[in-house]
Amino acid sequence: GIAQAIIHDPPVIILDEPTVGLDPKQIIEVRNLIKSLAGEHTIILSTHILPEVSITCDRATIINRGRIVANNITTATPASSSYEIEIEGDRDSLLEIVQQLPQVEQAAKVGDNLLKIVGQVGTNLGAELARIVVNNGYNLLEMRRTRKTLEDIFLEVIGSGESNQQEERHDQ
Repeated sequence: GIAQAIIHDPPVIILDEPTVGLDPKQIIEVRNLIKSLAGEHTIILSTHILPEVSITCDRATIINRGRIVANNITTATPASSSYEIEIEGDRDSLLEIVQQLPQVEQAAKVGDNLLKIVGQVGTNLGAELARIVVNNGYNLLEMRRTRKTLEDIFLEVIGSGESNQQEERHDQ
């Protein structure tokens, strides 16, 4: 099917679920083919398999119920990154210190010993956060960087299934 689509060298190629039903080796081959075609063609990949989009595409558009709800999402670079820091000690005082950093967008206590810190777009807070934790006498048990996935963005713009069902009932 893909060969038939590209034989006449069209400027735009639309592929609907091109890797569904393929074995892992074939999936890799199709992904590589799509990436190689992207230099000379505009490829529109229609799929509900979001990890596939992240691996194959540079940009994504999310459509919900026939409407574009998020456009030109860059799949290679996350919008922002956040850190989860597990410490021993008084989280409240550390939270106050971290909230003073200009590049911190949001900081909150999560769970028993966990802080979640969200940095501004394009910032890398990791080294600074580790330094603050250690220099203020806290025991750093674990620190991990988390990034929004395409699935996270999808759920943010689409919302939960329950709210969508309420919207559908309201529209009818």
